[in-house]
Amino acid sequence: IVVVDEESVEDGYKSLKVGDGMSAKEERQTVAEELTIDKVLHVTLGIEEEEPVWEVAFTGENGKLNYVYVFFENGQWWKRILNL
Repeated sequence: IVVVDEESVEDGYKSLKVGDGMSAKEERQTVAEELTIDKVLHVTLGIEEEEPVWEVAFTGENGKLNYVYVFFENGQWWKRILNL
């Protein structure tokens, strides 16, 4: 996987090996184990503060928007933005 940072001209990319991290399906399941998901909007791999993370965007049972960020490498929670 290659993640490109369009704002950085020098060394504007980071490469990751798929086998070294969690899959999108695994991350969706990680989130679903702890939070109620009504509808998944997207699961996107990106870089936050120079670390690869999965962003899981979904609506909860109350219909509100939620974003959860989980570390690519180990599946640990990083940040949650809930009930927008």
